[in-house]
Amino acid sequence: MAALIPPPQELKPGSEVWSYLRDSGGDSQELSIGQQQIEIKAYCAEYNLILTKEFIDEARSAGSDKGRDAFADMIERISRSGEHPIGILIWSTSRFAREQNDRPFYRALIRKKGVIFHSLTERLPHDATAIVIEAMYGFANAEKLRQTSRDVKRGQTWLLQQGYATGGVPPRGYKSQQEIISKRRDGRDRIASRWVEDPELWDLGVEVWKRFSKGASFDDLQKLTGGKFYKNKQTWASFFRNRAYLGIGYYGDVENRDHHPAMVDQETWVRVQARLVENAKRMREGNPNHPRRISAPTLLSGFAVCMICGATMCHRPGRWPNYICGCKVRRGGKSCPMPRVAALPADWAVMRGVIEQVFTPEILSPLIEEVKLNMADTRTLERELKELDRQITECKRAINNLLELAETFGAKAAGNKLVERETELARKEYEKQELVSKIQLAQVDVDPQALSLVLTAWQGELAQTYKAKNVPAAQRTLKRFVRKIELGYNRAKLYYVFPLYGADNTIVSP
Repeated sequence: MAALIPPPQELKPGSEVWSYLRDSGGDSQELSIGQQQIEIKAYCAEYNLILTKEFIDEARSAGSDKGRDAFADMIERISRSGEHPIGILIWSTSRFAREQNDRPFYRALIRKKGVIFHSLTERLPHDATAIVIEAMYGFANAEKLRQTSRDVKRGQTWLLQQGYATGGVPPRGYKSQQEIISKRRDGRDRIASRWVEDPELWDLGVEVWKRFSKGASFDDLQKLTGGKFYKNKQTWASFFRNRAYLGIGYYGDVENRDHHPAMVDQETWVRVQARLVENAKRMREGNPNHPRRISAPTLLSGFAVCMICGATMCHRPGRWPNYICGCKVRRGGKSCPMPRVAALPADWAVMRGVIEQVFTPEILSPLIEEVKLNMADTRTLERELKELDRQITECKRAINNLLELAETFGAKAAGNKLVERETELARKEYEKQELVSKIQLAQVDVDPQALSLVLTAWQGELAQTYKAKNVPAAQRTLKRFVRKIELGYNRAKLYYVFPLYGADNTIVSP
């Protein structure tokens, strides 16, 4: 205990404190968290400090705050007004954060709330010199992190260039073959692995690439391989996108194009990628003539939820197509009392309700008038637009200056600031588009006859696409107005995209 730094004078006996504990994982740090806990509790007992909360991140790197849930929770609690201790105890600044960009921000936030930041193993002054000393500690910790990262990357890059694996499981069709590449200082063998052809799967994998490039389906590939590659046929899409089958090995942004034997040639690879793109496009646009869409339309799938438990409703095709609570699908029939809902009556009841209750001048006219009334005075909007134009011009000027700085002194000189400015510019330009749209809407005079024509067109579009069993098109039209549907056995509750005063959002199925 004598080796630990006593608390500063401001941290008086009886003060409430929190602690933040972290280790990076690995065998060498297995007891790190437990040891820190024991030491900090004994420390609080010796100096009569009241430890009320412990925030612990096990096996988390300090190189960033991403993935450190306990750290994020602690910062969030401190940020709230009135919810923070008198002091925070840490084992060392490296346990808190090594990343120099993150560390000053969070430490400044803590001090701004009047919280005393104290390390048990490093002397951090609490006067005007604190920022200088902390910067020195921070730089040393960041340098350790950079050196470790650099050494690891250098070693892994060398392995990659020599044709050895840098981690991970080899792709299907390959297997790892271990080799002794050198001796360690303690005399033990240093072992690395190469990816070599798996004799049980290699020829089958070569045939898979050829057949898919010539039009074979995923079902055909499952029959060909007999499940030796994958149990789920949908996994084939990931298989065909893996550039490792071209013989390319990666570590970070470094690659070796002759890292291991190639299962597919470049020409076949290009044909396969073109087919995958075409398949993805067909999935996005939908196929109205697909047998499943014809026999079992899924109009409400994707935004219908169980009226009892809130789980997503799943569509089940068959002789009597129906919607079933997703909770029952995952956890069994007793997990939710909601019975199955017949799909076709439910689809038509929702369609009829929207057409008859929502697509009417009586419902939409007040909504349009209310929007126009709220934006009748466009002078405020025009002032906001003028200010946005000024900010956009200033942002573009700053980006040009940063680009000139990067050209002169290198990209690192302007990297983070350039990203911030470009993000800010994109946000400002989006806000400008929104403002322009509001100003234009406020100036539009909605003619009753024109509104009636629009509503008639919407009604016809929705009814026609549904009757033609073009489910994707019908869904797109429906989702313009409905964002969620609570589906029950014989009724549905609709939640509209915008408030529709006077519309009945409860629809009863016949």
